[in-house]
Amino acid sequence: MSIFPKFFFTLFGNALPSWLRLYIARVKGDGGTIVDRGHTKEVYADTYPYGPTLIQSCSGGGSTPQNFAVGSEDISNSTYWEVQAVTATSDAEPNPFGGSGVSLVAETGSTIAKGFYQKSGYQASIVTGQAYTISAYVKKGDGDLAPDIIQVTYLSSGFGSDFYANYNISTGVVAKVNGGFADIQDVGGGWYRVSLAGVATATGNFLGAFVFAFVNNDPNATRLPSYTGNTSRDVYVWGVQFVQGNEPGQYIKTTTAAIDSIGTLYSIIPSIDLLDRYTGAAAAYSLRSLSKSTTNVVKVRRSSDDAELDFTASQVSDGTLANWVGATEDGFVTTWYDQSGNTNNATQATAASQPKIVSSGTLVTENGKAAVLFDGTDDGLNANGFNQGLNDFATFAILNISETDDWCAVANGTSRVNEGGFMIFGESANRYRAVFWTNTVSQNASTSSVTKSGQVLQSIIGDRDNLLSQYLNGTFGSSTDISSFSAVDLVNNGDLTIGYGFAFLNRYCNTPMQEIIIYNSDQSANRKDIEANINAHYNIYP
Repeated sequence: MSIFPKFFFTLFGNALPSWLRLYIARVKGDGGTIVDRGHTKEVYADTYPYGPTLIQSCSGGGSTPQNFAVGSEDISNSTYWEVQAVTATSDAEPNPFGGSGVSLVAETGSTIAKGFYQKSGYQASIVTGQAYTISAYVKKGDGDLAPDIIQVTYLSSGFGSDFYANYNISTGVVAKVNGGFADIQDVGGGWYRVSLAGVATATGNFLGAFVFAFVNNDPNATRLPSYTGNTSRDVYVWGVQFVQGNEPGQYIKTTTAAIDSIGTLYSIIPSIDLLDRYTGAAAAYSLRSLSKSTTNVVKVRRSSDDAELDFTASQVSDGTLANWVGATEDGFVTTWYDQSGNTNNATQATAASQPKIVSSGTLVTENGKAAVLFDGTDDGLNANGFNQGLNDFATFAILNISETDDWCAVANGTSRVNEGGFMIFGESANRYRAVFWTNTVSQNASTSSVTKSGQVLQSIIGDRDNLLSQYLNGTFGSSTDISSFSAVDLVNNGDLTIGYGFAFLNRYCNTPMQEIIIYNSDQSANRKDIEANINAHYNIYP
């Protein structure tokens, strides 16, 4: 585990500004401290699960990690939380970081304001003139009448009689704010982090009480409106945090007490791997770990003696693999393991057709990360028995189609020549397209080709009743109508090829590949989040 080092820096003026944010990519470990020696203010680092780590100033009077909300992940615990005209229960719905969440259901037969707030005895003390911020992770529920709008407010005795904000948790926007600063952040999977910052108007214990309330889907609702109960009106909520300062800061879990000192041990939100968060992948190949259940990611043959050995993702990246191959030898992939759990391992028994992963003792890399290099002549991997069926599909692949590639098939889900499937496709001169065909190659549809040089994240969404669409580096590229193909049978149990395709004259790719993920389902709703996860690791585009 790496430890984040200390840095010392000097700012002009008398205080560290409360708006200071520093971003550092992929810090791992249990955090660290950046200290402004001249002003003794401290900024705390923690591991952020989805990409860059946020280094957040603890502004206002606070200079230490803090969360004054007690029982931050268990709103159903009546010791710490008061619920009014709602039922709060632990729920299997995963929170933004993989664990269980809490659902709130509005009870029937009442029109009073409904929501939850911290019980007396656990509410924080506040000081006049100091800034405070309340935040929580929320998600629209599954009920037919699940609300789009929720409200966050404070007790009028501590922050004024008309201080609140309304949030649309369906579209991810602040609908209305009155008397403070409101923000909403999309954290993926339908979850948003909502926050409300403001300056205290009084000093005393138990004045720092905050309230989360249901609203009758009126974005302009006033503070604490009445709300008609219904068991189909529900939301998910998790991870409440109350801090001194005008930013929500990195989330810190609390259990039986608030956390307000640097000496207190606090939990770090565990990273959740891509396939564990976006489940249901049909096949997934990568040289990084995509699931907590992943062990080995690749089997390699070394050229000196044809010995073969399995390697984990860390052994690929930390030099173990290259050292085993040898300083002057080459290493070739015999098996690229499927991390989806479906055992669609991509293999190649013929030595001459195995792609390279170590070249003359050096790990093959692309943009600083390990890659599998196909030679464009005869290299390819096969996953026999891959099941595509009649499903929608989605593919995500990291590629670098060069000008020497001539209509190469990066990944081809099919059965045999001229039978139905999809293709991640690269033309010559850095051009990309997606292809889908039915029983014969003549019944095919393809998106328009898009030119994109260098390393590219190509995403393809195949909605069998609508469109075949491709996205490059998170941006829409092109689409084509495939709705007329929706009733045409495909061969259920076929093959998946990587590096070449059965159709289109067995076109091979001279291409480094790092990750290919295939779903037998339309992942339109998750596309941006999946792309963000991939890009956070590979740093392909800003």
